Amino acid sequence: MKMEVELISKEIIKPSSSTPPHLRTMRLSLLDQGGGLGHVPIILYYTKRDANFNINEKVINQLKDSLSKTLALFYPLAGRVKDRFSIDCDDEGVLFSTTRVNCDLANLITTQPPDLQSFPALVPYYVFVDPRDKVVQVAIQLNIFTCGGVVISGCFMHKIMDGATIGAFLKSWASNSIASLGLSSSPPPPEEEEEEEEEEKLVYPGASMIPSKQTLPADHSNWPERMLLREGDGIVQRFLFKSEAISTLKAKATSERVPNPTRVEAISGFIWKHAMAASKAVWGMQQPSMLSHQMDLRRKIFEPSLSKYSIGNFTWKVVAHYYPFAEKVEEEEEEKITSLDGLVGLLRAAIEKTRDDILPKLLQGDDGGYDLFSKFVQELRETCQSNKNLNPYTFSSWCKIGFNEVDFGWGKPTWVSPAGAGRVNSIYKNTVVLIEAGLDDRIEAWLTLDEREMAVLEHDQEFLEFAYVNPAVILP
Repeated sequence: MKMEVELISKEIIKPSSSTPPHLRTMRLSLLDQGGGLGHVPIILYYTKRDANFNINEKVINQLKDSLSKTLALFYPLAGRVKDRFSIDCDDEGVLFSTTRVNCDLANLITTQPPDLQSFPALVPYYVFVDPRDKVVQVAIQLNIFTCGGVVISGCFMHKIMDGATIGAFLKSWASNSIASLGLSSSPPPPEEEEEEEEEEKLVYPGASMIPSKQTLPADHSNWPERMLLREGDGIVQRFLFKSEAISTLKAKATSERVPNPTRVEAISGFIWKHAMAASKAVWGMQQPSMLSHQMDLRRKIFEPSLSKYSIGNFTWKVVAHYYPFAEKVEEEEEEKITSLDGLVGLLRAAIEKTRDDILPKLLQGDDGGYDLFSKFVQELRETCQSNKNLNPYTFSSWCKIGFNEVDFGWGKPTWVSPAGAGRVNSIYKNTVVLIEAGLDDRIEAWLTLDEREMAVLEHDQEFLEFAYVNPAVILP
């Protein structure tokens, strides 16, 4: 049966208490100022586990009430983008849609293979919405399946939210939901004294740590989209790496340069290696390539200044480069560089350079942060302009954020995913999202590639030795 999604209601949920006048205007940080207005979609799937629990009107209303209470704490998310430098925290609210879906959720995700192209219907909207300066910063969609299963999805404006912010918001909402529903013996939300202590650390501290710049050139805004992403037709596919495969890849990625590769480094290097090989097979030549990853700054330079309620993008782009040899060299030397341990070595070198040379200067006074940011953008621009055939691959890791821990009162998610798969036309080609699959330390990789390159990758036997193509989801 084809999945059909029927919209039941759509409304705006506002914070349970008004934002005080002195907090109405929220200045953006420099890191947020350089970001785009696209939305990050995420889907949480809850198969029915308790025959006695149903999502009825009372539960829906309590979900809305707990969302309203959560917005009072995360008040900037209920505002609107004012200009390039600030958010108007005017309590206009977030979008909340309710739908009914005419199929069994467990069957939908355990079918082999799952029909990923139908999943975007479960989210409020996809990536970009116009006019972008007028839309809500958060949109939620509650999807109720005929079997009693539930899917809660959200679209979150990347301008002021990184993955950690989204995770904290969802977990706070879930905690408030549990308290209002009385369905679990889980610990209640923090006591008032603890909340006051957290709020003293500022809900949005980025602007004071790395202030925005009124004179930021226009071409510095949206810089990740402009320089690190590829626009055009592509196709999205889901790959699963089991724990045994990850252990083997980590062993293969080990070298004198990187004696202890992480699972994210090993998988990223492996995907980079085979994506470049697929590109070479399609275009007949090895193109220069660039891998970018988000480095989480919260634990590296901002703690303990940040609370769990801190809103913003506290990340920095780590960029690793691969350039084919300009002259003919020994094939053995070329293979050494493009081997898994060679590429992971390039990524680790970029991480260490960022950690040792860039981050210590980021919080320097005066215009230290701005000068660093401008230099980074300029170097990135020069790299892109001098390598017309540059193939950038943009990675985002959702691992350790805790999306698979978000329990609204009826259990943790059976599965978590981005918005879906299939053919797309957007700037998000050559992107990879890594996310924990929930069982035995598995990791899923959601890749967006040129359709011809994806076809090569899906038949690359060395790649398929470690990665399963869109397998059925295993129920707990």
